[in-house]
Amino acid sequence: MTMQEGRMSYEQFTFACANFIKCPQAQIDSWRLEDESHEFGESFLSLSTIRQTSVPSSGTDADVTVCTVEESDAGKTDNSFNMKLLQYRFDVLYSVSHCVPVLYFTISETSGRLLSLDEVWTLFGLQAETDTSLWNVVSWQDHPVLHMPFLCVHPCSNWAIMKECFQGKEPTCEQFLISWLSFVGNQFGLKLSPAYLLNS
Repeated sequence: MTMQEGRMSYEQFTFACANFIKCPQAQIDSWRLEDESHEFGESFLSLSTIRQTSVPSSGTDADVTVCTVEESDAGKTDNSFNMKLLQYRFDVLYSVSHCVPVLYFTISETSGRLLSLDEVWTLFGLQAETDTSLWNVVSWQDHPVLHMPFLCVHPCSNWAIMKECFQGKEPTCEQFLISWLSFVGNQFGLKLSPAYLLNS
């Protein structure tokens, strides 16, 4: 198995995670490496952030604007413009069956209520009613390690995307992970700084 074919081994994944977490930008962003059990397949990267979200008024088609705020400033948010604080959690695990990373995430209100899948589609300006293929992209699944409900971005076609990305060139483990995360995460509110690529 080679990464230029769009897949990586679990050993390559854990090596990439260990190096990713050492990146200065990863420390600034507060990424964590969860590896307490040391069991095969249970190491994963995790990121939690609180974001201020501008929600369109009822009955409008206005775009949703999401911006990150520091957790220490969360209580200072001005709520006069339909602003809402949302808690995002992103976990990057390894798919043993597909041999690629897989993204699990949740978005919740400060009360702890998880957003439904329909609310998530609305948050990112997507319409599941008119694009039924969206249901083949994300669905609720049991988190393989935490055994809690998370939204999972299906990894079935990721290998083909990664193969096309590298076009026959063999990337490093970190380059593979960061490129995958930049592509998949960007669609669901997880945007990586260019600083990650500079350090890979």
